[in-house]
Amino acid sequence: MGQEESLSAGNWRELIRNRLTREEQSAISAVQNYFPFKITRDYARLIDWDNPADPLRMQVVPSQMELQVNAGESRDPLDERRYMPIPGVIHKYRNRILWLITCHCALHCRFCFRRWHRCAQEVTVDSTNQTPLKAIEEYLQQDPEIIEVVLSGGDPLTLPREELNSYLRRLASIRSVRLIRIHTRIPVVAGESELTNKPLFQSDHSTLRLVVHVNHPNEISPGFKNAILRWRKLGIPVLSQSVLLAHINDTSDILTRLFLELACLRIQPYYLHLLDPAEGTRQFHVPVEHARRLISTLRETLPGYAVPRLVVDLPGRPSKTIIEFSS
Repeated sequence: MGQEESLSAGNWRELIRNRLTREEQSAISAVQNYFPFKITRDYARLIDWDNPADPLRMQVVPSQMELQVNAGESRDPLDERRYMPIPGVIHKYRNRILWLITCHCALHCRFCFRRWHRCAQEVTVDSTNQTPLKAIEEYLQQDPEIIEVVLSGGDPLTLPREELNSYLRRLASIRSVRLIRIHTRIPVVAGESELTNKPLFQSDHSTLRLVVHVNHPNEISPGFKNAILRWRKLGIPVLSQSVLLAHINDTSDILTRLFLELACLRIQPYYLHLLDPAEGTRQFHVPVEHARRLISTLRETLPGYAVPRLVVDLPGRPSKTIIEFSS
């Protein structure tokens, strides 16, 4: 029985556990109480479990290194709580807000900069377990300069379809909101049936965009391609964002494959992020000079529209900081 067949069986989690190293199993136990190991069967199918250095495995399986706290790291590396006028809403940039619409993800990426957000009352919902949508609507109506609402989390596409569409309709009804953007990793981690159940509300009033988080060409599965095709048929523009990660995608060959594949799917490569320094993520850090050299090489080998902007998000800045490539 091959890996694909094995992971289709009901005991797929046990099959994965049997392929983990002793060090990985120890790390999984150590992080269980604050950011547990979480993976989907469909993402697990993309991993070569015979290879401890598989680039997808390294993104999602805990390691002992993330138990170390290094200088310069923070549990809130972007100082997001400073910009929360109401629970779960970040108003860092003048003309848009970001709504942490859910704390749930289908997959726990070990480099996640929100790994220390503890969900529920602290981030996205109030003490009555209701989303703060009414408060958000009032906030938007009081500030007509806000033209875009960005849905993030967690992953907005983990919400039930009708719940998400209800939020989209209500946001679209606010006159000043011209753009709605959804950031998601679901096409990478979910199965075909789950993606089929995620059609999205469309409105003539608001322009909906999807930003897919994808870091490695091995994450672009047939299910991923079908999801993108479905959204394109609905007329929804799709962009991508990626995080530059040491030993995972920090070579020009891997990035060229990734962004070329995305461009061929009519996905606009948008941002390539330098790592946000969350506690326990130092092992993923790529030096900025190496990042510059990578972007310079990509500009030589790919069409300009297939090269994302290399950026870093810095606390207190009015926008993301674009890092220029090396000459």
